[in-house]
Amino acid sequence: MKKLVILLVFIANSSIFGQDFDSLMTKKQFSCSDVSYNSVSLFEKYYKEEDFTSASNLLSYWESKCGLTEPLFRARLLLSIHNNAFSDSLLTDDVLFYIINYRNRMKETDPNNQYNQPIYQEYYGYVPIRKEFDTFTLEAFRELKEKYPIESTEYILCEFYGGDDTKLFEKLQTDAYETSLLAKTYKERLSEALDMTEYNFSVLAGAWIPTGKLNVLGTHPELGFQSGWKKRKMSYDFTAAFRFLNSANEYMARREKGEALQPTKHFFGGYIGFEVGRDIYKYKSQEIQIIAGAAFDGFTALKEDKKADLESASANSYNFNVGIGYRYYTKKDMYLGVRIKYNIVDYKLTNVIDFTGNPISLQLIIGWLSNVEKKEKLKMLGYKKEY
Repeated sequence: MKKLVILLVFIANSSIFGQDFDSLMTKKQFSCSDVSYNSVSLFEKYYKEEDFTSASNLLSYWESKCGLTEPLFRARLLLSIHNNAFSDSLLTDDVLFYIINYRNRMKETDPNNQYNQPIYQEYYGYVPIRKEFDTFTLEAFRELKEKYPIESTEYILCEFYGGDDTKLFEKLQTDAYETSLLAKTYKERLSEALDMTEYNFSVLAGAWIPTGKLNVLGTHPELGFQSGWKKRKMSYDFTAAFRFLNSANEYMARREKGEALQPTKHFFGGYIGFEVGRDIYKYKSQEIQIIAGAAFDGFTALKEDKKADLESASANSYNFNVGIGYRYYTKKDMYLGVRIKYNIVDYKLTNVIDFTGNPISLQLIIGWLSNVEKKEKLKMLGYKKEY
């Protein structure tokens, strides 16, 4: 009997639970597309009727169903600014995302085609692009702008959402809004982007000009390249170059220590090292750097003579150098430049020649800086490149 009671209770409970699940399965679920589409219409209605309590409750409902989206963020801003209730607490960590999202929305060249794609519907908060809601908020923000002083955050937000979307980021870069949380957030994001490393590659061409007793070798053309990176004011590059053409004058060299010197005009030199540069002056697209480097340097003075079974002989040395460089940047992340370096060397170290000096390197440069992600972030933040 006890077992029968337990069985009946189990069957009854199963029936109840089954009915509950059935009711859940038939319950109407509203999509964000439905909620957002209807919310923007209701919000406009409440706003125009000055029923701000209902408008505020509607926005809370909308957010509970769909989370915070750009159209909802814009509606919250509009309501707070209209009611003189704007505060920095409304500016979430994602405020710049919503601002950029709105700017992209208003720049869509074919809003209907874009909005028909699901990925764009989600990105734009399930609110049709440049339709009734966008027109309504545009006019509402434009009317509110005149209520606030030009230096206020409310004014620049109204200016932005009121149709002039070209000045916001430019103004946030100035000191006029430095106490605003919006400006602080913007500058933090801008600083993060500017701190990103750019990869550098450049081609060098110029002249190697010896001084002192080394002057007997004469000036030689120099070709080379650099590969490295640049971060903020600092540049770090591996540099390789070679110098060629025979010497203008004969000079004396030996193959091994203790051998007799013999006249030669042969010259073929090389340089490989690491260089560091720091910007000391920047103005728009122009830049001046101080440069310092350490390298291995040398040149071949006597050629190999296979018939006589003689190896080539090279005068090699350390190279510590300092100099100054100038760069002019174009709009395509390419730069043209010139630099001059003073090289400290001692070519007597290998005993191939008995004289030395400190050459000067004069170089023309064409180079490229590349970081696609950084470039896109700075473009998105409306930053005009000034280096």
